[in-house]
Amino acid sequence: TREKTGWSQDVMGMIHTSVYDFDAEEFYWNWWRSMRDAQQANGYLDPVMPQIDVAVPGYNGPWWAGMIVYTPWWLHTYYGDRSYLEEAYPAMKAFMDHLATIADADKVISWGLGDWIEVGSTSFPTRTSVPITSTCAYYLYATIMQRSAEMLGNTADSAAYAALATQIKNGFNVRFVNAATGQVGSNADTQTAQILPLHLGMIPEETKPLVLNRLVANIQERGDHVSTGFVGNIHLLLGLPELGQAELTHTMVTQQDYPGWNTLVQDGVQKETWNGGLVQMPSLGGPIGAYLYQILGGIRPAEPGFKKVLIKPAMVGDLTFVNTHHDGPYGRIVSNWRKENGQFFLNATIPPNSSATVVLPDGSSREVGSGVHQFAITLPVPPRTSQILLEDDFNSVSESAAGFNATLGTDQQGTLAPVSYTVTTAGQDWQAQHGNGGEMLLVGDAGYGATAAPNLDFAVTANEFDLPLSIQFDVRVTDTGNTTCWSSICIGSARNITANDNRARFGILPVLGGSLQIWSNGTQRPVATRSGSRFRIVLSNTAGTGSAFNGNGSKAALYNGSALVGTYPLPQLATGDGYLSFAANPYNDSWNLTRVDNLAITLVSDYDAWAASIGLTGGPTHDDDSDGHSNADEYAFGIDPKSGASTHPYLSVPVPPTGSFTYTRRKRSLSGMDFTVWTSTDLSNWTEDEGSTQSVTGTSGETETVEVSLSPSLRTESRLFIRIAAQSL
Repeated sequence: TREKTGWSQDVMGMIHTSVYDFDAEEFYWNWWRSMRDAQQANGYLDPVMPQIDVAVPGYNGPWWAGMIVYTPWWLHTYYGDRSYLEEAYPAMKAFMDHLATIADADKVISWGLGDWIEVGSTSFPTRTSVPITSTCAYYLYATIMQRSAEMLGNTADSAAYAALATQIKNGFNVRFVNAATGQVGSNADTQTAQILPLHLGMIPEETKPLVLNRLVANIQERGDHVSTGFVGNIHLLLGLPELGQAELTHTMVTQQDYPGWNTLVQDGVQKETWNGGLVQMPSLGGPIGAYLYQILGGIRPAEPGFKKVLIKPAMVGDLTFVNTHHDGPYGRIVSNWRKENGQFFLNATIPPNSSATVVLPDGSSREVGSGVHQFAITLPVPPRTSQILLEDDFNSVSESAAGFNATLGTDQQGTLAPVSYTVTTAGQDWQAQHGNGGEMLLVGDAGYGATAAPNLDFAVTANEFDLPLSIQFDVRVTDTGNTTCWSSICIGSARNITANDNRARFGILPVLGGSLQIWSNGTQRPVATRSGSRFRIVLSNTAGTGSAFNGNGSKAALYNGSALVGTYPLPQLATGDGYLSFAANPYNDSWNLTRVDNLAITLVSDYDAWAASIGLTGGPTHDDDSDGHSNADEYAFGIDPKSGASTHPYLSVPVPPTGSFTYTRRKRSLSGMDFTVWTSTDLSNWTEDEGSTQSVTGTSGETETVEVSLSPSLRTESRLFIRIAAQSL
């Protein structure tokens, strides 16, 4: 069935999409006038406008009735007509007067529906506190009123509403914000409670990072899935990218399983709930259009009516192009971008009598006037050096599953830290402990296992840099008399699984009695008697030089201590196969205490992957083939480090007549290294030729040919030596 009733909150859910898709101005203004006509003398109004049959006061709140404030402001923002605010101001003010009568001493409002149909609910919210969402609405409307009054020349009202906004903000932070942890409210499992005050500017600057970290952790705990409802969704989609989390936002948007837009749409239409249930309506899923236009395309009003435009496209995920346009009051605005051969290209059109700020993915900005503008930037080559993604030493004591994630900020380091864990037990809080004796402790109890899994798909980062993934850890199986008990460490397509699960892609099973088994290709088999407790799993492509998850084959190399146990071909791994799980598996009625320590998840540098693939024994400074060139130099210039017949890019007089020459190097897309040109007349004093240019003219395997053009002033030198220098590893 189709929802035919005009629930007023649909304004917020759809206006930021509709104004891009349609000529929506008159539609929304006519709807607003229906609200104004039905407003009661005390400023209150029902949530359905125009009213049909009976009022429904039990299904109302600030995010519904408050559209009488919200709608005129955004019509003015998108269409640039201040007459909307002039006509609407008395009704807007009357509603604010009504809210003032139901706010408590801290300016907190407890009336309202809250985050309707958040994930896990089919009606009222079960995780997000109504006072949090309703008070956020009160704050937003106070800021709208302050700006509207200022625009209309009402300085007294502007000052009064500015003071009210400050009071609401202060009361909100006192009542709901834990400044030590960043959690908003008493429930840690709510994205809406975290994003609303962040997006609306209610969180003090010093607390913002903590609130954002808590939000990101919750998204990760939910497997990078959305959990917001009617109220939180638009703020998550438009607010999270502006907080530096555009990639995470896009990951949520493109999830194929529940909850997400793929499960919300049924038979080609948006339904009311995340699982595609109830009636056809855009209230929950509609904000996706705003994300497409404003975040991916980057077209936003910098001044009312797009008199000034902000073009700020987000280059995210595996997108290679986005074409977007909007027909605004001054004419068509175009933002078309593409990513190609390591460069980003943007074509932007700004209509007459308007201007724009253009912000490119590298953070640079340009101020432009009307007309067609083209921009191109070279995208940075991701560093191909070793990176510590996550280290966890488990030193801080938290002897309960409930508090497992309480000390991550102290115990974890790395570019992805902090990363929360999902833990499972048989119902006993002591079965999963972070920091028991400086280790992670998992207790398998009489046939029931316990698991812990970081809430990240490490395949995503391995693919981003196209490098092998190394997972190193110490693991001990202790305190049980049954020598057949085993621990489990695996990488797979789900969290909190064991290594002999069909969702596991590769895993190891250290057995108490001293043996070691592995799981690969759907088979569990013994491989060795283990020596010590340290293990390392390296997942790479078939060549051993890149990511195991990007379509170029997959294999696993297993080390026990420094000794290679074996190398195992795997079916092709992909994004979604990079979840790490630890488990304690008891046998029959026995106990199993699995202790894990010194977890280190890193990307293997391109040099290390290259050296391992060809069997080099020396380090970067060593010269394995004794030809006078270090292993690092031979790596940089694509030279065989096992052949003494190596040559180095080094030229002597005379200078080529054209001032140009070529050399070969390892592809920069692999090495990430910079190469510079140096010249000398005596082989003692070298000067960098900063005016030289380098361009790739051909590729072969993992190397590329580069043409160098010297600065014009050097081309007439009678005596000149030239060398190419590679960036130090």
